[in-house]
Amino acid sequence: MKNLIKSVAFILLLLVLANLSSPQQTCQDNLALENENRCEKTSAPVTKLSFKFLSEGNKTICQYWDPNNGNVNIHVPKFVSSLPAERIAQELSYYLRSNGLWSQRLVLESLFHSLTYGVDYKPQNYDHPGFPCLGSKAHWLDSNVNICRWEGVTCGNIHPFPKDRPRIEQKLFGGKVQGDYDWGPAEEHKWPSAQSVTKLDLAELKCQGTLPDELYMLTQLRRLDLSRNSLRGTIPDTFSDFSKLEFLDLSHNLLTGSPRNLSQLSVEELWLEHNQFHGPIHYFLIRTPIIRYLDVSHNKLTGAIPSDIAQLRPNLMGFFAEHNEISGKIVPSFGGFRQLSYLRLDFNKFEGTIPTEIGLLENLRLFQMNNNRLNGTLPIELTGMRQLETLLLSSNRLSGPIPVDDGETQFQWSNLLLLKQLTIDNNNLTGTLPPSFVLGISSSLTSLNLGLNSIAGTLPPELGRMKHVAKLNLPRNDFEGTIPFELGRLLELKELNLTSNRLEGTIPRGLCDEGRVNNFVQFYSCNAILCPAGTFHIDGAANSQGACRSCPTSKDSTSKLLGQTNCDAEKFLIGDMDGDGRQSPREMLVLFYMQNSGLTWGEKFSSWINTAVTNCELPGITCVGFEIAKIDLSDAQICTDQNGKQVPPDQCRGIPSELALLSNLEVIALPRRQFLRGSIPTEIGTLSKLRYLDLSHCPAMTGSIPSEIGILTHMKVLNLANSRFTGTIPSDLFHLTQLEKLHLSANRFTGTIPQQVGNAKSLREFMISRLLLKGTIPTSIGKLTLMENFELYGSSIEGTIPKEIGRCSNLKRLDAFNNKLTGVIPPTLGQIESLQIIHLKKNQLTGKLPEEIGNLKFVSWIDASSNILSGSIPNTYGNNRMIKDLRLGGNRLHAPIPSSLCNSNKINGGRTRSYGCDAILCPLGYYDATGYANDSNGGCTKCPDGKTTIYLGSTSCVELHPEDILSMFYDVMGGELWDQSEVYRWKSDMGICNWNGVVCEEDGTLVSLSFPLTQADQATTPPPLSAP
Repeated sequence: MKNLIKSVAFILLLLVLANLSSPQQTCQDNLALENENRCEKTSAPVTKLSFKFLSEGNKTICQYWDPNNGNVNIHVPKFVSSLPAERIAQELSYYLRSNGLWSQRLVLESLFHSLTYGVDYKPQNYDHPGFPCLGSKAHWLDSNVNICRWEGVTCGNIHPFPKDRPRIEQKLFGGKVQGDYDWGPAEEHKWPSAQSVTKLDLAELKCQGTLPDELYMLTQLRRLDLSRNSLRGTIPDTFSDFSKLEFLDLSHNLLTGSPRNLSQLSVEELWLEHNQFHGPIHYFLIRTPIIRYLDVSHNKLTGAIPSDIAQLRPNLMGFFAEHNEISGKIVPSFGGFRQLSYLRLDFNKFEGTIPTEIGLLENLRLFQMNNNRLNGTLPIELTGMRQLETLLLSSNRLSGPIPVDDGETQFQWSNLLLLKQLTIDNNNLTGTLPPSFVLGISSSLTSLNLGLNSIAGTLPPELGRMKHVAKLNLPRNDFEGTIPFELGRLLELKELNLTSNRLEGTIPRGLCDEGRVNNFVQFYSCNAILCPAGTFHIDGAANSQGACRSCPTSKDSTSKLLGQTNCDAEKFLIGDMDGDGRQSPREMLVLFYMQNSGLTWGEKFSSWINTAVTNCELPGITCVGFEIAKIDLSDAQICTDQNGKQVPPDQCRGIPSELALLSNLEVIALPRRQFLRGSIPTEIGTLSKLRYLDLSHCPAMTGSIPSEIGILTHMKVLNLANSRFTGTIPSDLFHLTQLEKLHLSANRFTGTIPQQVGNAKSLREFMISRLLLKGTIPTSIGKLTLMENFELYGSSIEGTIPKEIGRCSNLKRLDAFNNKLTGVIPPTLGQIESLQIIHLKKNQLTGKLPEEIGNLKFVSWIDASSNILSGSIPNTYGNNRMIKDLRLGGNRLHAPIPSSLCNSNKINGGRTRSYGCDAILCPLGYYDATGYANDSNGGCTKCPDGKTTIYLGSTSCVELHPEDILSMFYDVMGGELWDQSEVYRWKSDMGICNWNGVVCEEDGTLVSLSFPLTQADQATTPPPLSAP
C-alpha cells in the first residue's frame, strides 16, 4: 500500500514538473559556427516555443504554437523527440530562421540514427548487439565536440587529392580504395567556410539502417560515401536537392526501389552497384553533362537504353550496367561517347548486332558484352578502338568468320597494339583462324579464348609469335592437323587448352616442361596437355579428376585423335589416378589432395602425391591396423595459393564423394580451413564407423546437412559451427542416441528446433546460436537430462521457456539472449542445482524474477536485462554469495533493492564499493546504457531537464507529457474500474483538455484536475488524494 501511495505521489509530482516553464534559450555560438553562420550570433533571447510531438505512420511531427498561425506541424526525424527540451527549442528556432533547414549537427545526428536504427528506430545490427554501427567512429554524438572533428566528417576545403583514380581502380581490380578522389584543379572550386560539411566517408561500417530524408540539408556536401554497408529502403526523393554534391557512392548495400527523380541529380560520379534497385534503366541515367562515371551494375534493372544516351552525357568516361535484365539493342549513338573508356553491359538480354559505330570509341579501354543475345558477325570496325585493352564477347550468338582486314582501310587488327585480353568463346564463329588476325593482336596479348565455336582448319604457326600470351584456350572447335612446334616457344604460357578438336600427332616437348603450362604436367607429363591417341578423359587431359584412361581400339578415325573426352566402350571413373579403371583408398587421398590445391598445403604434406608412400605413413592420417581411421588436416593450408590467398573454385572442389571408399574411417577433422569449399557429400552416410566430424569455422562451405548422417549410430561429436551451411536442422540427427556434442551455431539454418530433440538423450552440448531459426523451444528439451550447455542466442525463437527445462538436471549454462521469448522465467530453473549461467537478455519476458533462482548454489552470472520484467529483486538474490554478475537493467523493476546486494564487494566487479545500489540498478531520474553504474562513465547519468525515468535500471530517459502522466495515473489507480461517466474520454486521442475533469488554459496548459475518486477508492483503496 505504501508503495502504491508513493507511486501516485510521484506521478502527480511529475505532472507538476511537466508544466514548469522552460528557460528561454539563446542561439549557441558553436551551433552557429557549425552552420556557416546562418544562425544569428546574438545574445538576445530566442522566442519561447511551446511544442509537442505527434505520430503519423513512420513519421514524427513536431507541433508548435505560433501566436499568429496557431498550431504548426513540422516533420522531424524521429529521434528529435528524445532530445532535451532546450535543444529542441534551439533547433526549431534555427529551422525557422534558415528557411526550413536543420542545423548540420542535427542532420548528422539524423544520419547516425537512420544508419543505426532505420525507419523503425530499432537497432538493426546484430554483429554489435546494442552498439550503433557508427559507434566505432570517434566523437559521433558528442555534444562537446565540433562536428568537423567527428571521424568520417570533413569540413571546408578537401583539396588537394592524389591524381590517381582509386574508385575506378577498385571497380576494375577490386580491393579497398586508398587515397582520395581527384577533384581536378583547385581553381575550379569555390570552397565554403571551414565549418561547412563537405565530405562524409562512412563506408564499410556494417550499418543496416536507412538513408535519412534530411541529408540534402548539408548544402555544401561534395562527397558522400556510404558504400559496403547493408543499408535498406530507398533513396529519398530529397537526394535530387543536393546542390553541390559531386561524388555519391551507395554501392554494395541492400537498397531497393526505382527512384524516378534520380536522373535529376547533378554529380560527376554515381556508384550504385550491388543493390536491389529495379525498374527501367532510363530512371538511373543521370541527365547532366558533368557525369563521368555511372555504375548501376548488379541490380534488377530492365527496359532498353534510350537512343539519345550520348547526347546529354558527352563527358561520360565509364558506364557499368552489367548483371541486370536490360534488353533491346546496342544503340548506334554509343559511338558518340568520345570520352568513354570503360563500357560493361555483360550478363543482360541485349540482342541484335554490334553497331559499326562502336569503332568510333577511340578512347575505349574495356568493352565487355559477354552473356547476352547478340547475333550477326564481328564487325571489323572493332579495330577502330585503338586504346582497347579488353574485349569480352563470349556466350552470345555471334556467327560467321573472324573478319580479315584488307590492308587498305583504317580498320586493321594491327591497330590494337594495347589489346591484352580477347574472349569470344561460346558463340557460333566459323571459318578458319586467320594468320593476319593472329599477327595483328600478337604484340601485347596475354589471353586468347576462342573455345566452343566451330572454327576449322589448322592451327597457324603464327600463334607462336604471341610472345606475351599466358592463356591460350581453343577447345571444342574443329581444328585439325598437328600442333605447331612454334607453340613450344611461348615461354610465358601458363594455361593451354586444345581439347575436343581433331588434332593428331605429338605435343611439342617444350609444352611438357614440368610445371610450365599447368601444375599437372609434373605428374602426367604431356598427358596433362592432351590425352594421347587411344585414351580419353572427361576433360580431354589428365588433371585432378584422374589420369587419361585407355579406350578399346575402334575402327573409326577418332582413335588417332588427341584430347578425346569420351569413349563408347568405357566410362570415366573420377579418382582413377593411374588410369587402370579402379579406385583405391590411396587414390582417394590423392584425389582429395589434387582437387584442393594440395601443392600449397605445406611441405609437411608433399608426400601425399607420392603413391609410393603408404596411407598410414602420410601426415594427417592415423590408421588402426592397416586401415585409415582418422583424417586430421587441421594444419594443412587447404585451397590456398602460394601467397596464402584463396584459389579459384575449380581448384578447390571440397570433400569428394569418393570418401565412401574409407569404410573404416572414424574421425574427420578439417576445422578452421577458411577457404575449403563444397558441401558435405551424402555418401558420408556409408561411413558406418564415423564418430567425429568437425567442419567448423569453414566459412566457404555451403549446402545442407545430409539426412544420411542420421544413420551414423556411432556419432558422438558433430561440429559444423561458424560455416555457411543452409537448410533446416534434420530431425534425423536426434536419432543418434550416442551423440554428445552438437554444434551448429553461426550458420544459415532456417526452420525450427525439431520436436525430436529429446530423443538424443546423450547430448551434453547443444549449441544452435546465431541461426535463422523461428518457432518455439520444444517441451521435449526436458528429456535431455545430461545436457550441460544449451546455447540458442541470436535467433528469432518465440514462445515461452518451457517449464520442462527444469528437468535438465545437469545443465550449467542457459544462453538464450536476443530472441523473441515471451512469458515468465520458469521457476523450475531453480530446481537445476548445477546451473551456473543464465543469459536471457534482449527478449520479451514478463512477470517477476523467480525467487527460486536466488537459491541456486552455483549460479554466478544472471543477465535478464532488456526485457519487460516487473516487481523487485527477490531477497534470495541478495543472500546468494555465489552471484558475481547480476544484470537486470532495461526492465520495469522498482524498489527495494536488497541491501545485501548493495553492500556486496563481489557483485558486478565490486563496483558497489564506489556506487552502492547504483551498481545494481540506476535510481529513478538516472540512466545508463547498461542500466547500472559502471566505470566507463563514472556512474549513472542524471536525466536532462524535462525528462526522467519511471523504473529502476532505466537505459534511457523519457519526456513525460501530461497525457502520459494522466494515463499512468489512470492505470495505477485501476481506471478500468472507475465510473466511466466520470472519466469520459480518458486515454482517448482527443487531447487531455477534452478529458472529463481536466481543466486547461486557452494555450493548452493543464491547470487542474477535478473528478470524484469513489470508484478509484474501491479499485485500489488508497487514502483520498486531491488533484493538484
